[in-house]
Amino acid sequence: MNSSCNSLYVDGFDFRKSKFNDAIVNERLLANVMYPNDAIRNSLFDEKFLEISNVSELDDFTEGKKEEIEVSPGRKMTVPNARNEVCSFEYGDLIGGNRSSAEYMALCKKYHTIMIKNMVP
Repeated sequence: MNSSCNSLYVDGFDFRKSKFNDAIVNERLLANVMYPNDAIRNSLFDEKFLEISNVSELDDFTEGKKEEIEVSPGRKMTVPNARNEVCSFEYGDLIGGNRSSAEYMALCKKYHTIMIKNMVP
């Protein structure tokens, strides 16, 4: 995994090494999550996507730019919104479907940032 993916330490803290019921971990995690799912946070999410992907025109973003990426020879995956090596998915579309590890690896190879919108607690 380390040879294929870069690790990102949010707030300088490695969440993988702690228990998620720890109050300090929960405080740091919540500082980096847009919750609850509402119009304000969805707007902030969209703004953050624009910032990270260096997209300046909101109209272009709201229409969505689908991309097809190759998972394996003859097998493709549709990415609903992608710009400049950044992509975003609705939680249910990325996590709720029947996805294989090959699909997640293909995403990691193609995009430096994968954003997930409307996550369910």
